[in-house]
Amino acid sequence: MVPRRAASLMPGSAQVSIVITNHNYARFLGEAIDSALQQSYAPCDVIVVDDGSNDSSREVLAHYASQVQTIFKEQGGQASACNAGFTRCRGDVVVFLDADDVLLPSAVARVARGFARCPRAAKVQYRLEVVGVDGVPTGQLIPAASAPLPNGDVRQAVMDHPDDLPWAATSGNAFPRWVLERVMPIPTDSYASIGADMYLANVTALFGPVVSLEEVGARYRIHGSNAYHRPQLDLGQTRMTIRLSHETHRQIWRITGGLGEPQPSPRRIGTNSLTLLAHHMISVKLDRSHHPVAGETPVQVCAAGLGAVVRRRDRPFGLRALYAGWFVAMTLAPGPIARRLAKTPFKR
Repeated sequence: MVPRRAASLMPGSAQVSIVITNHNYARFLGEAIDSALQQSYAPCDVIVVDDGSNDSSREVLAHYASQVQTIFKEQGGQASACNAGFTRCRGDVVVFLDADDVLLPSAVARVARGFARCPRAAKVQYRLEVVGVDGVPTGQLIPAASAPLPNGDVRQAVMDHPDDLPWAATSGNAFPRWVLERVMPIPTDSYASIGADMYLANVTALFGPVVSLEEVGARYRIHGSNAYHRPQLDLGQTRMTIRLSHETHRQIWRITGGLGEPQPSPRRIGTNSLTLLAHHMISVKLDRSHHPVAGETPVQVCAAGLGAVVRRRDRPFGLRALYAGWFVAMTLAPGPIARRLAKTPFKR
């Protein structure tokens, strides 16, 4: 059955809310707001959530007082800010925009057409163009241009290998209200500072088809103070990714239990995620004393990785062979060589 709200998502009739979340991004905030206000689509409203900024964000927001709704709150992190914005917005479709990113003028119009083509869609995503602090493109895309984007029913993939799915970052997604009402609020105890996009990207896909647009819809800014993006190998980030991924697996299991469908074993979710197993290998091999999974060894991760390689028949043989060789090499290599192997690009 098509949900009542989903059936009305047609261009020109669906209300779209853009929720901008900000913490100390005053230098970029105005550009983000302008990009939201300058959308070619209507009706579209803009809500800005300031998450306890102590820079000049309030002064920037004062210039837009008559054009946007503002929420000022104590600092609580990305999930908390998204939750606060969702309680205020009234759109049939919601876009969460990070304050250091910008939407292209046609982004929302393309999203509306995506929902019109697939009224039952649980999310529409699009690629983001990576730019530097000055807004100049770096030539990279998120997800990468080489990554085939998921379309249609991907529920089984979410339960089997969610960490391998090429999801867009926060600003590259649009969600229908009827789905957000099922998965919000985002658990702030689990996603205290970051990771809200990991949660939303995966659990929303359990409710219906995914529509991925090939066109770039937003610009993702790299500026050295990004909460998640790191250009170099960062073991702290690797461990954080492992923790967030396993928490997201628990959330996937929790939500599938309420959908009236066969619920997978919580231990099975993500066991075939080659990307996550690679993170495990990097963490346990290079810094075992701080590895998030107590008692895990490189040999155990290698065995799990090789098992996943054998089962993942959906991946090209050449890529699976690269993974297999990499897991074995990482297990056997001395520290300095393992560190170099950890930087290989094929698994990114």
